[in-house]
Amino acid sequence: MGMVGIAMTCAPAIGPTLSGWVIQNYSWRVLFYIVIPIGLSNIILAYFFLRNVTERSNPKFDTLGVITSTIGLGSLLYGFSTAGSLGWGATQVITTIIIGVVFISLFIWRELVAEQPMVNLSVFKNKQFSITIAIGAFVALAMYSVELLTPVYIQNILGQSSFQTGLMLLPGAILMGIMSPVTGIILDRYGIRPLAFTGMSILVVASWLYTSLSLDSSLLYISVLYSSFMLGISFIMMTVMTHGLNQLPHSLSRHGAAAANTARMVSGSIGTALLTTIMSTQTKNYLPELSSSFSESEGMKLASIMGMQDAFLVTSILAVIVFITTFFLIGKRK
Repeated sequence: MGMVGIAMTCAPAIGPTLSGWVIQNYSWRVLFYIVIPIGLSNIILAYFFLRNVTERSNPKFDTLGVITSTIGLGSLLYGFSTAGSLGWGATQVITTIIIGVVFISLFIWRELVAEQPMVNLSVFKNKQFSITIAIGAFVALAMYSVELLTPVYIQNILGQSSFQTGLMLLPGAILMGIMSPVTGIILDRYGIRPLAFTGMSILVVASWLYTSLSLDSSLLYISVLYSSFMLGISFIMMTVMTHGLNQLPHSLSRHGAAAANTARMVSGSIGTALLTTIMSTQTKNYLPELSSSFSESEGMKLASIMGMQDAFLVTSILAVIVFITTFFLIGKRK
């Protein structure tokens, strides 16, 4: 799992560096041209070399589960995404969020009563697995949010180029790649508790330091802070998932993996939408007051920074809450 973590955590972080160089020197369309041969190569390699290593069960396709989950998750994501531009009180936002909650509730009901559910929700009866799901969901939210908001801050507020922004994020990507197999070894030897405690401690401090970024923050400080954030994530992301799946019986392992991946993707998507919405909403709230004391461009930058600080304040609060859950993780069995 540590080796798998190199691709899952390092690749998304390296992307901004490479894409920044491409955008600065070529058309943005080149980014999508590059993906085509890579995707085709993956299809060919998968066809010839990928083999099933688990026993096939041929489950019945859960049509109702797919429909309710798609509508529910899609509505929630749309509602949180549009709240920044339309406002939380907008009818469209409230309606889509309510629809999302209703259909997610229907999805949960469907999975509980179905003979062959798409996701067996009984995996959440395991306390350790549920704790790791909560930690993993927060880590996904934190990672995707910081990978989105940090480049926005560096480019739109500090005025750096896309390539310079990518270079500043590169040390964090390299650090995650190095640490993924290392944390796997630590997990095998010492268990999950020291990894989760250390990783969440780093994320709590790093999230709080993000709330102090300003127009005067140096590029070196931002790069070190971002790398520290990625270091904390590398301690947790793959290790908590591995620990959680190890707590389940083999018959539920595939359902546990599906639940963990779904929780991580949903949290990352909705969490990023929520934090960017908080940033944009707060920016609009701060702008009128700042415009009377500063120029339009200067006021916009200051308002954006203050909005981003509020977004990371929310992240800091969530980090503290999730940090407390690490005390309930069991240690390595002797």
